[in-house]
Amino acid sequence: MNTEPDNKLSLEWVRDENGVALVFDRTTWKVFEDRVRTLDKTAEQIITTAVVGVLGTIKMDNYALNRFMSR
Repeated sequence: MNTEPDNKLSLEWVRDENGVALVFDRTTWKVFEDRVRTLDKTAEQIITTAVVGVLGTIKMDNYALNRFMSR
C-alpha cells in the first residue's frame, strides 16, 4: 500500500531584499486559492492566520497603540 500522497505541497522561508519571505510552489498556492474561494477570504488571509496559529498568539499593546493614535 502506497502511503505517499500523489501531490506534495511545498513552501520554504527565503531571505530577500525586504527581509524574510514564505515562498510557495505553484501547486501549493493553487491548493490555497481553490480552498479560499468557498470561504470568501484571500489565500494571504488564511495563510497568515495559519502561520500565526503555529507561532503563537498576537497580543496588541493597547496602551502603546492609544498613545500613538493620540499624537
